[in-house]
Amino acid sequence: MNRNAMICFICFSLVQLSFSLFAQSKQNSNVIIISPQESQSFMFTNSVGLFYYGETGLPNTSIYHGLSFLTHKFMEDYFLEIGETVLNRSLAEVKLCNDSLIRSYPTPQLTEHVSIIDSLPAMIIRINTQHPNHLAFTPILSGSDKVNDYIINWSTTEKILYYARKNHLVRNDRRNYPVWTGVSSYPPGEYSETGIDYLLKMPLILDENIVLPGKINVYLEKQAFILIIVADGKNEVSQIRNQLFRQLDLEILKKNLQIEGIRKI
Repeated sequence: MNRNAMICFICFSLVQLSFSLFAQSKQNSNVIIISPQESQSFMFTNSVGLFYYGETGLPNTSIYHGLSFLTHKFMEDYFLEIGETVLNRSLAEVKLCNDSLIRSYPTPQLTEHVSIIDSLPAMIIRINTQHPNHLAFTPILSGSDKVNDYIINWSTTEKILYYARKNHLVRNDRRNYPVWTGVSSYPPGEYSETGIDYLLKMPLILDENIVLPGKINVYLEKQAFILIIVADGKNEVSQIRNQLFRQLDLEILKKNLQIEGIRKI
């Protein structure tokens, strides 16, 4: 293990320890309630080397925050927009569990449930609401401010946004992490690369060295899922996405080379 990897490992171990002690201090409860305008660091890990480190009530600002596989980061953070309004995490009450968190927003009234699948390199964000509206998800990529440093592809048939750093596509024996990230939604959404420039001007973003690869737009009737998957190739991303759909009891119907989703009731 090189020096940078060792530093990351030590830092993440300290975060896990501090979180564990904090959780034990809350009357040994498995659920921690965090009030609006407050924030707590958290980290979720799984058995395949994926972890997500962030803040419950703030945007991710640390160099260690984000969705990573081992020591390689695939996503810094993300925006959720409801009706073109970015959700402000500081206004949400948070229920923090050992393996997931739930943000409850007062306006608009909805919940955001974040978790990592134990046996797959995937993170799931589930949004529930009683008031239908338009939902948009924008991943935030760090490490460069040049979109040309990335390969960004939207599959119109699979409804998956693929992206990868170009310099990560050249593999060698020392690189033991996946290369591609796939972002998909249920119901299947549509992609737009326009209308995200204003996000760069928001005070939520403190690091200008980022790329916004575009957004996935979904009509949120009652419930929607956002899936973020890391894998060695696009085919593997698609296979994992379909496996997750089956696990979530979601059904894919292909018609005229388009994907339509039906939620089983």
